[in-house]
Amino acid sequence: MFLAINEIKHAKLRYGMITSLLFLISYLVFFLAGLANGLAQLNRSAIDNWGDVTVLLANDATQTLNLSSIEKQVAQEVQGDQTAYLSILPTVIWEGENPEEEDKIKSTLFAVDSDSFIVPKVIDGRLMKEVQEVVISKRLADEEGLEIGDVLYLSKSSSTLKIVGIAEEASYNVSPVIYASHETYNLLLSERGPQAETTFNAVLVKGELSSYPKDTLEKLTISEFINKIPGYGAQVLTFGFMIGFLVLISTIVIGIFMYVFTMQKTQIFGVMKTQGVPISYIGRSILVQTFLLVGLGVVLSMGATWLSALALPIKVPFQIDWLFNGLVSIALIVFSMLGSLFSVRIVAGIDPLKTIN
Repeated sequence: MFLAINEIKHAKLRYGMITSLLFLISYLVFFLAGLANGLAQLNRSAIDNWGDVTVLLANDATQTLNLSSIEKQVAQEVQGDQTAYLSILPTVIWEGENPEEEDKIKSTLFAVDSDSFIVPKVIDGRLMKEVQEVVISKRLADEEGLEIGDVLYLSKSSSTLKIVGIAEEASYNVSPVIYASHETYNLLLSERGPQAETTFNAVLVKGELSSYPKDTLEKLTISEFINKIPGYGAQVLTFGFMIGFLVLISTIVIGIFMYVFTMQKTQIFGVMKTQGVPISYIGRSILVQTFLLVGLGVVLSMGATWLSALALPIKVPFQIDWLFNGLVSIALIVFSMLGSLFSVRIVAGIDPLKTIN
């Protein structure tokens, strides 16, 4: 420890450059992870609010919520501890008449029963009780400046919706969710043309699923359902590979730097060996140096990521996952120290007589 710290103090610029490089690499990893997590939440936060449920979709819908259509009679055949019916309607909303193009908001209407387990947790106002009353997500309220009592207009509809509540964060497939009753949903759907009998997009079961018509419905776990959200799987896989390769590259860079520095100090290490300094002591100093440099860079980058989250506009989908960042930090430190073991091997193989001469 003494040797490692003294050497860092002696060559502040050199080790400061390494720490700066580690800071930038770690910051890039954490920033990309924040963007990836934020985009993931935009895809699935409304689904996460359901908890651990079983999702039943029409068996010809290719496991896609938007393509599923379940007749009311079929839905009522589902038996379980708690059941809930969900209908969705992609739409465009805006506030006020004669809106500009930038004022229009792509959103998804979730039709639910107000007493079902999939209703959102309202943090301001109340749940919808009457036709044409809706609850919006907090993110939508914050981004667009919407408040309780505001009236929303919809595309392809002469009806308006009144905001009566603001709920926790809820997005689906990168669009904010609006919660309404099934009566409101049927009203809006009827304005788009003549409809057959009432249909649902999904039946959700919380607890044990006793029975369901297997010839018409397909059962999915909540994780299977989330992975089938259009574009979600590819997005998660892409960011995962990017972050993984960044971690790998950073460890290689650290290993190379420590190798170069070790080669520059072969004469010093040779003198130390002739003076009887054990190889284990020198090796520990190299590992301690690596730990201090990587640890400092990681801590600084975590702080910078937190400040970035505060400074970014609310419309930027950025959300820090501290657990994930902690695991990545540990991986960076561990793999960097493993890379530094190559430098220790070099020190162990130094011939004091050759280096001194």
